[in-house]
Amino acid sequence: ADVKMVLLDRALAIGRAPGTPFLADEVTMSGKMKDARRLWLQAELLKAYLVTGRRRDAGALAAAIADDYLTPSDDGPWRDCFDLAGRFNAPSVPGSSIYHLWTAVAEIAAPR
Repeated sequence: ADVKMVLLDRALAIGRAPGTPFLADEVTMSGKMKDARRLWLQAELLKAYLVTGRRRDAGALAAAIADDYLTPSDDGPWRDCFDLAGRFNAPSVPGSSIYHLWTAVAEIAAPR
């Protein structure tokens, strides 16, 4: 089996926030999820879908990212973090998130 696919499938199996297309930030060895899902991680998941050829999953995730994270808020131009119940809880909007978003855009635009 392709190592990239195995790793992606494993991450989805143990790290997907319940009832969402998103990954939790962290999962302990015992399987407990950290109560957070940050934007950068979802952009990296989007890139993983793209490099493994899972275009349909990538499209669905991109739409979910746009709906949840890229809606402007009173606190900044995007929303950086939610808890696992889907409540916005970011105290700030780190500039580093734009790097992850931009590299996802670059991957989308890459010729295939």
